[in-house]
Amino acid sequence: TASSTAPPDPWQCATKNLTQYLDVPKPTGTLLSAIESFGDVLLQPCLSTATGLDILSCSVSQTTQWCSFATAAPSSVKPAYSAYGSSASSWWFAKSSAITSLEVECARTWEKFPPIQVAWLNQTI
Repeated sequence: TASSTAPPDPWQCATKNLTQYLDVPKPTGTLLSAIESFGDVLLQPCLSTATGLDILSCSVSQTTQWCSFATAAPSSVKPAYSAYGSSASSWWFAKSSAITSLEVECARTWEKFPPIQVAWLNQTI
Protein backbone atom coordinates (compact mmCIF):
# COMPACT_ATOMS: atom_id res chain seq x y z
CA THR A 1 0.00 0.00 0.00
CA ALA A 2 1.09 3.54 -0.65
CA SER A 3 2.18 5.51 2.37
CA SER A 4 0.25 8.58 3.37
CA THR A 5 1.62 12.06 2.93
CA ALA A 6 -0.69 13.36 5.65
CA PRO A 7 0.85 14.16 9.02
CA PRO A 8 -0.07 11.89 11.94
CA ASP A 9 -3.57 12.43 13.30
CA PRO A 10 -3.87 14.10 16.70
CA TRP A 11 -4.68 11.66 19.51
CA GLN A 12 -8.21 13.08 19.76
CA CYS A 13 -9.08 11.40 16.45
CA ALA A 14 -8.91 8.03 18.20
CA THR A 15 -11.78 9.15 20.45
CA LYS A 16 -14.10 10.17 17.61
CA ASN A 17 -16.67 7.91 15.95
CA LEU A 18 -15.86 8.79 12.35
CA THR A 19 -17.86 5.89 10.92
CA GLN A 20 -21.10 7.71 11.78
CA TYR A 21 -20.25 10.16 9.01
CA LEU A 22 -20.21 7.37 6.45
CA ASP A 23 -23.61 6.00 7.47
CA VAL A 24 -25.43 7.99 4.83
CA PRO A 25 -29.05 7.68 3.71
CA LYS A 26 -29.24 5.15 0.87
CA PRO A 27 -31.98 4.40 -1.62
CA THR A 28 -33.79 1.09 -1.16
CA GLY A 29 -36.35 -1.12 -2.87
CA THR A 30 -37.72 -0.09 -6.25
CA LEU A 31 -35.89 3.25 -6.10
CA LEU A 32 -32.54 1.48 -5.71
CA SER A 33 -33.44 -0.86 -8.58
CA ALA A 34 -34.36 2.08 -10.81
CA ILE A 35 -31.11 3.90 -9.98
CA GLU A 36 -29.08 0.75 -10.66
CA SER A 37 -30.85 0.22 -14.00
CA PHE A 38 -30.21 3.84 -14.94
CA GLY A 39 -26.55 3.40 -14.01
CA ASP A 40 -26.34 0.29 -16.19
CA VAL A 41 -27.50 2.36 -19.17
CA LEU A 42 -24.90 5.05 -18.41
CA LEU A 43 -22.16 2.41 -18.11
CA GLN A 44 -23.14 0.55 -21.28
CA PRO A 45 -20.72 2.36 -23.63
CA CYS A 46 -17.79 1.33 -21.45
CA LEU A 47 -19.07 -2.16 -20.69
CA SER A 48 -19.63 -2.91 -24.37
CA THR A 49 -15.94 -2.45 -25.19
CA ALA A 50 -14.19 -3.42 -21.94
CA THR A 51 -12.68 -6.87 -21.61
CA GLY A 52 -11.51 -8.89 -18.64
CA LEU A 53 -10.75 -6.90 -15.53
CA ASP A 54 -11.11 -3.63 -17.46
CA ILE A 55 -14.84 -4.00 -16.78
CA LEU A 56 -14.11 -3.15 -13.14
CA SER A 57 -12.71 0.22 -14.23
CA CYS A 58 -15.87 1.31 -16.03
CA SER A 59 -17.43 4.46 -14.65
CA VAL A 60 -19.78 7.16 -15.81
CA SER A 61 -17.48 9.54 -17.68
CA GLN A 62 -19.62 12.62 -17.13
CA THR A 63 -21.00 12.46 -13.62
CA THR A 64 -23.54 15.15 -14.50
CA GLN A 65 -25.34 12.45 -16.50
CA TRP A 66 -26.65 11.16 -13.16
CA CYS A 67 -28.63 14.40 -12.83
CA SER A 68 -30.95 13.31 -15.63
CA PHE A 69 -32.25 10.49 -13.44
CA ALA A 70 -34.71 12.96 -11.93
CA THR A 71 -36.52 13.26 -15.26
CA ALA A 72 -35.78 9.77 -16.62
CA ALA A 73 -36.98 7.91 -13.52
CA PRO A 74 -40.23 5.98 -13.76
CA SER A 75 -43.08 8.00 -12.27
CA SER A 76 -43.70 5.19 -9.78
CA VAL A 77 -40.38 5.88 -8.00
CA LYS A 78 -40.46 9.68 -8.10
CA PRO A 79 -42.11 10.05 -4.65
CA ALA A 80 -39.44 7.78 -3.14
CA TYR A 81 -36.74 9.71 -5.01
CA SER A 82 -38.05 12.98 -3.62
CA ALA A 83 -38.14 11.56 -0.08
CA TYR A 84 -34.61 10.16 -0.49
CA GLY A 85 -33.36 13.55 -1.74
CA SER A 86 -34.95 15.29 1.23
CA SER A 87 -33.43 12.78 3.65
CA ALA A 88 -29.97 13.08 2.07
CA SER A 89 -30.17 16.87 2.11
CA SER A 90 -31.16 16.96 5.79
CA TRP A 91 -28.42 14.48 6.66
CA TRP A 92 -25.77 16.53 4.82
CA PHE A 93 -26.99 19.79 6.38
CA ALA A 94 -26.66 18.26 9.86
CA LYS A 95 -23.23 16.68 9.34
CA SER A 96 -21.38 18.62 6.63
CA SER A 97 -19.56 20.99 8.96
CA ALA A 98 -18.20 18.15 11.10
CA ILE A 99 -17.28 16.05 8.05
CA THR A 100 -15.41 18.91 6.41
CA SER A 101 -13.46 19.55 9.60
CA LEU A 102 -12.73 15.91 10.43
CA GLU A 103 -11.57 15.10 6.89
CA VAL A 104 -8.70 17.53 7.49
CA GLU A 105 -8.16 17.06 11.23
CA CYS A 106 -8.14 13.24 11.05
CA ALA A 107 -6.87 12.80 7.48
CA ARG A 108 -4.89 9.61 8.17
CA THR A 109 -7.87 7.88 9.75
CA TRP A 110 -10.22 9.19 7.07
CA GLU A 111 -8.14 7.79 4.22
CA LYS A 112 -8.27 4.30 5.75
CA PHE A 113 -12.00 3.96 5.12
CA PRO A 114 -12.92 1.55 2.32
CA PRO A 115 -13.50 3.32 -1.01
CA ILE A 116 -17.09 2.06 -1.24
CA GLN A 117 -17.99 3.83 2.02
CA VAL A 118 -16.46 7.08 0.83
CA ALA A 119 -18.23 6.62 -2.53
CA TRP A 120 -21.62 6.52 -0.79
CA LEU A 121 -20.72 9.71 1.06
CA ASN A 122 -19.70 11.40 -2.20
CA GLN A 123 -22.90 10.27 -3.90
CA THR A 124 -24.97 11.60 -1.03
CA ILE A 125 -23.29 14.99 -1.28
